[in-house]
Amino acid sequence: MLYLARRTKKRTQRIHIVKGFSNDFRKPLIQEPIADRIDHYYTLHNQKTHDPYQWMQNQSKSTTNLLKQESKYEAYYTQHFLKGLKSQFKKLLDKYTYKETKSLAEHIDDYDYYLSSIEQDDEIFQLWCRKHRSSGIEEIVIDSRNFDGDIGTVKFSFDHKKVCFGVDHTGEENFTGYIMDISNQIILKKIDFFSNAEWGLDGTTLFYTVTTSQRPYQLYRTNVNKLGDELLYTESDEKFYLDIIRSKNKKHLVVTSNSKLTSELRWFKDEKDPCLKLIWNRIHGVQAYVDFRNDFAYFYTNRDTEFKLEKVHIDNISNVSLWTNVIRDNSESRINDIDIFNDFIVLYETVDGLPQIRVGEFNEDDISFHIVNLPQSICDIEAGVNQNFYSNSLRVIYSSPIHPEVIYDYDMRNRTLKANKSKISSSYNSNHYSVERLFVPSTSNSNVNIPVTIIYKKGLFSKDGRNPLLVKAYGSYGHDTRPYFRTENIPLLNEGWIVALAHVRGGSELGEKWIQDGRLENKKNSIDDLIDCVRFLHKQKYSSPSITAGRGVSAGGILFAAAANMTGDKLFKVLILEVPFIDIMSTMIDPNLPLTQHEYEEWGDPSNNLYYNTIDSYDPYRNIRPQNYPDILISMAVQDSRVPYWVPLKWAHKVRYHKTDNNPLLISVKINDGHFGFGPAFSATSYPFLSHSMGLKIQNSH
Repeated sequence: MLYLARRTKKRTQRIHIVKGFSNDFRKPLIQEPIADRIDHYYTLHNQKTHDPYQWMQNQSKSTTNLLKQESKYEAYYTQHFLKGLKSQFKKLLDKYTYKETKSLAEHIDDYDYYLSSIEQDDEIFQLWCRKHRSSGIEEIVIDSRNFDGDIGTVKFSFDHKKVCFGVDHTGEENFTGYIMDISNQIILKKIDFFSNAEWGLDGTTLFYTVTTSQRPYQLYRTNVNKLGDELLYTESDEKFYLDIIRSKNKKHLVVTSNSKLTSELRWFKDEKDPCLKLIWNRIHGVQAYVDFRNDFAYFYTNRDTEFKLEKVHIDNISNVSLWTNVIRDNSESRINDIDIFNDFIVLYETVDGLPQIRVGEFNEDDISFHIVNLPQSICDIEAGVNQNFYSNSLRVIYSSPIHPEVIYDYDMRNRTLKANKSKISSSYNSNHYSVERLFVPSTSNSNVNIPVTIIYKKGLFSKDGRNPLLVKAYGSYGHDTRPYFRTENIPLLNEGWIVALAHVRGGSELGEKWIQDGRLENKKNSIDDLIDCVRFLHKQKYSSPSITAGRGVSAGGILFAAAANMTGDKLFKVLILEVPFIDIMSTMIDPNLPLTQHEYEEWGDPSNNLYYNTIDSYDPYRNIRPQNYPDILISMAVQDSRVPYWVPLKWAHKVRYHKTDNNPLLISVKINDGHFGFGPAFSATSYPFLSHSMGLKIQNSH
């Protein structure tokens, strides 16, 4: 049920007036959509909850009508207040965006594989291509124009004659797998609910995993030349995701079962024998990952509390008592990823919140390590593909908040770093910008200092409280708020904005303890950290509340929505919430929803009284109250399987009902997209929304 002209009895009708740049812009908008409140109650731990917007969780005609009205309201608002700003912002994005049409090639056996892109009918299509190294013959292996959807996993057979790839036809992250003969482009087999795959060494056998409710849970084996597939393993625990991985030396197939905090490992000692051998049994809270070199297995595990790298001869792979230590984490550092080559081992680390690459060379009895000298300390490092086990060259992708992406090849033996490809627009000069790192003292724990990365344009930073400020944070799942280059920041920086990245607890910036201090019963620390960071920046005159904005994506939206509940409009003038996960209790009490049980180790199972009370204390939806709220732009995707559309929809309408201001609350709806369907296109709306809400302009150039 939907009414556009009236509220329930508790609220009076109002016309929404939005601040503009002059009196010409102070025009009344059509009334914002107002949803019905229908009584719904549930009781848990003897506490009764009233949820009048629970009906939105059903995709009924009323819900569909509401989404249509929100789209009309957004279109009207954009037409009257953001149209010119969006046009200017898009021009600036185009000006500073690097247009890549061909990726660097990856050398695999006799071929160079690369990605190419082609624009057709205002759409960009990806082409998976290769070039034979001796004959020079080039060919298109996969043409995405032939498949209606987004292409995900791509795996080539060892004889380079076949390819297996997944296509998401709906935007819901439900993939269909295709096995294709490259020479004639004939589809040999089709796999429903496809997740991942690895080829057998014979070039005709394929091992693959499939999903149920988007959880990878079964492993199959098939021969592409024969009918029928063989089920090899089923993961029955809904908290665990099943995967199959081939070791970098190509000799071993490993099957993993992983929850958020716990691992189990199996392998095919002989892949012709379908019997899986257990390597590491699951123990709650213990994680383990494995790769191989020569006759040794290397494990990265926290089986003795601290994470460390251990090794053992493959004949004794399951005998933990024979595992020996190679290297371990310490309180100031964390190993994020490991890459093993024939002669080298590479550790991607975070040390004091900053990335580091440590390269070790295998000697007879030990490993000699050295640190790679990076161009800047405040940066983001991502591993390249690096499929060649016998290579001495390491490919890494580097960027910083002020420097666009550069692909480097590092000679691990000679210790030289060579820039192979720079993705820098000719219109951009990184020397005009500056980046620095601050540490903000926590008000709740005197032993905690929160890292904050600050980005600004030289000559425009006054430190007198007059610079507009955009704060970003995430702080969940142990994922960093990565300080990589974002093109959409440039127009803001050119207008004197400061962009701040708050590296709050719950991310992995300061090690394993930093992660654990921001999850489960400690989750509220992440929110407190964000508030401390923003207040510190205000106190130090980086900006002021009336010109401060926040942007939270997915689980990062929790921080900003919860902060708004706690501080009203006293901390932020504007909030951008992109597919935000902000109705935690409603999702976590329903074990039948996709991903819910897998998420228990991050948020807690509300059937446990401890976690119920913890979630209840900060849940953005449950803690909305009558007060002023910032200007808000919130996005949702109807096909989103990670954050169901009704999560942000319920929160937005509950805020509309309770808030006591006339500030705009705009909902951006994507009907046919999933969780990752917004991307840069959303920035073309959200950043003009920021500027408009603060009464600022976007100049054509600087």
